[in-house]
Amino acid sequence: MAIEIIKFARPKLWLSLVAGGTLTVGQTYYFFGFIIRGGGYYGASYSQASEQMSITPTTGNQSINIEWYEDGGSIISFADAGGGVVTVTTSVAHGRANGDSAYIRGTTNYDATYTISNVTSTTFDITATWVATETGSWFADAGYDSYASGIIFKWDKYTMIDAGDGKPYQWLNLNDPANSAKSEFDDQEGHRRWTRQRYNTNHTGTNLTFTREESTTASDLNGVLYDGLAIGSTRYGGSTRCLTDIAWRESLYPLDSKLARDKGSLAVIITGVDNTIRTLIDALYASGYDDMFSIADNLGTWNFGKAITIFGSVFSAGATTEFKDAFINCIGGQFLYSVYSSGSTTMTRCTIFNNNMCSSSWGNPEGIYNDSIYSHSGNALILDNCSGVGFVPKCYSGSMTYYAKIFSDVKLIGGYGSQFFQWRYQRSNDTSAMTDVYIQDLYIYLVENGSVDATGHLTRVEFANNGVQNFDVDVLWNYQDADADKVMECLDVTCDRPDGKIKVYTSTVGSYTWTDTWNMKFGINFTILDKAGEAIEGAKVKLFWDVGSDTDTSDSSGEGTVTGLSYTLTHGSADGAGYYTASAYKKLTLEISKAGYKPHKIENFEMTSGMDWSITLKKLYIEDFNINKS
Repeated sequence: MAIEIIKFARPKLWLSLVAGGTLTVGQTYYFFGFIIRGGGYYGASYSQASEQMSITPTTGNQSINIEWYEDGGSIISFADAGGGVVTVTTSVAHGRANGDSAYIRGTTNYDATYTISNVTSTTFDITATWVATETGSWFADAGYDSYASGIIFKWDKYTMIDAGDGKPYQWLNLNDPANSAKSEFDDQEGHRRWTRQRYNTNHTGTNLTFTREESTTASDLNGVLYDGLAIGSTRYGGSTRCLTDIAWRESLYPLDSKLARDKGSLAVIITGVDNTIRTLIDALYASGYDDMFSIADNLGTWNFGKAITIFGSVFSAGATTEFKDAFINCIGGQFLYSVYSSGSTTMTRCTIFNNNMCSSSWGNPEGIYNDSIYSHSGNALILDNCSGVGFVPKCYSGSMTYYAKIFSDVKLIGGYGSQFFQWRYQRSNDTSAMTDVYIQDLYIYLVENGSVDATGHLTRVEFANNGVQNFDVDVLWNYQDADADKVMECLDVTCDRPDGKIKVYTSTVGSYTWTDTWNMKFGINFTILDKAGEAIEGAKVKLFWDVGSDTDTSDSSGEGTVTGLSYTLTHGSADGAGYYTASAYKKLTLEISKAGYKPHKIENFEMTSGMDWSITLKKLYIEDFNINKS
């Protein structure tokens, strides 16, 4: 049992021009930077974006060198303290101590790294040759905490600050003429231009030099300011887009006044077992970062007395991690995002709210969620490597995506803009299953791929979409890579539509020939009894319809199950985009036979749901036979 609290400070950038590059003379370049941990396609940042910095090359042989620090501020004056010592006065309290390092930048005479002494709240001494007073900047803690894995830079040729409210644009740079007709939320790729992320270039150190600007594919990725969208299909920008927290605009999520926007972010690292709301509270208070979290009475599904709001992220580390009985609200971060979590994490009786402060965040929780709720406010919720009994994922904007083939005992809840649940690659050359799933206010976005005939399975799935969605499943064939026919075997799949039939639609037909058949079946759980109410063992039960049948024999308790075809849904590539054709409900017949008992038959009935039937058989007597006495 252990919980470690780390603070990722908002980075401080310093830009300077150095020789050896080909950047455009007179062109101003604007930069944001922020700290990340992990990587991959949906990289997640931990710190708030730095303040925007800009710089303009003045000659034809210049590069931009960027340094980054965890803390810093302005210097308002230098003074001669005598004996080779200079006193530095800062604009506000610097928070440093004797023996700390200070990096001074932006001056004519004092740019260097110093060990400070004679510290007061707004002054410190450095060993330097006195020349004259001037102004500049000081920084501390070069680089970033060792637990982070890199820093990402967002760059553009236009300021990324909204002139109307002085805050960073969330996504598009509306000062760019190419985007002037759009709103800042039109493009989920974010601002057009990214640098390569540090973890992708294997760069080390505390600075990085960009020597040129590139808008076409190049083999050398270091030192290049890429225009990610201009590259097209290669999309270097796409693999480094970092969809989380580029700007953290207050308009998207009102913050408690206690959690100021310029404080960076916490990372809560959980290891071991028996971690609870109590151990988390203790760890947060022990960290000393009491301005980075708040604790309130818990009014959630599980009442543990307290709920915790964390300005940051929670993730696991180690082979096995357990967390239980907690209500956690993460603001501006992620909860168990797969690229930086490790091991097997089990959440039990937890309520998690992951409130990202940008509209295009892709949450990817990882682990086992038993009797737990996970809510995500970003663009999409990726449910890869997630499972659990009584797991309720909710997405309040965008969509949910499940990449795994088999999952069960899940309640999928939409709303607040979320329209679909994406079950990707679920019939990719083998069978797959969805079992005991409740889907409310969402349709399944089913992506077909593969090159062979394949069967999928839905078992005990309930749709609650009537009046909310026009269909329950949208089948897309755009990833199909050869002619193939598919079947979906559905058992006890119900909906709240007036006719009781789910609605399946295909919006993308693709370029190959295919047919798709959905067999909608329901089961009859039967109990065969005699007149005294005693179980009859060995009774043969047969259920049949126009194109098939199913049989079972009652066990020692008189029980068994037969499954019948209720209706079918069919569609093919030749039909084009549109709704699947639903057949009429099948007419079914049930026959029961047992030696010594009168046969029993129930004819021409329909099944619109699963049934539980208790059937009484009468014994045969001599008068039940027609005897020829001649």
